[in-house]
Amino acid sequence: MIVYLYDGSFYGLLTCIYESYYNAKKPTEIFKSCNFSPELFHDIIHIKTDDIKSKKVEEGITSKLNKETLNLIYYAYLSGNKYIDTLILKYLRLAFKIGPLINSYLHNSIVLNISKEIKKVQFEVHRMEGFIRFSSLENNTLYSTIEPTNNILPLIMPHFINRLPNETFVIHDLRRNLLGIYKNKKWIIEELSDPVVLNDNINDDFQELFKTYFNHTTIKERKNPRLQKSYMPKKYWKHMFEVNE
Repeated sequence: MIVYLYDGSFYGLLTCIYESYYNAKKPTEIFKSCNFSPELFHDIIHIKTDDIKSKKVEEGITSKLNKETLNLIYYAYLSGNKYIDTLILKYLRLAFKIGPLINSYLHNSIVLNISKEIKKVQFEVHRMEGFIRFSSLENNTLYSTIEPTNNILPLIMPHFINRLPNETFVIHDLRRNLLGIYKNKKWIIEELSDPVVLNDNINDDFQELFKTYFNHTTIKERKNPRLQKSYMPKKYWKHMFEVNE
């Protein structure tokens, strides 16, 4: 069994797709290096990200399929499913045979499974945009921690930039050790070398302000903590001030 391993970047995945067509050794599976557990009889090939090769695949998808399909592949790539890269490979092989109408073939298990993974990512983005709570660090930077199932940090950053355009903020994905940083009208995503939480110098005023707002907008007679928690997955509770009171 031939397995391609790559660095986890989107362009690394597209490079793997390129190699799957032009390399003599065709992959049976593709994995991000961090997700792979070697087994007996695996023939492992490490694929180095190549900007030229990945751009050719990107252009091929937009010209032979459409830009929407490229966007859907990106959403699928952000899935937390460790087998998503292999599924994307199978999906693109099928897509290049069928053409632009590929996404209407929901009777096909490959297309259906890709669609399900994309919906999981989109649903978690929608939830996280409503659930994220910020604390204020001593340098007036807003800071939040999240632990999403999917790698949604690149998708939620624009939402909070629109909400907080004049602030400096950091959203910390603890599961992947990633920081989404917005400062001076620009944003980047950085990977931390060590798993640390940046809350040593938290200023509780911001949390207290939110709790005060939450309490004043809640009708006491209708307050129902059990029902409140039933509307959100338990994994989000520890990052929400109003739930942890």
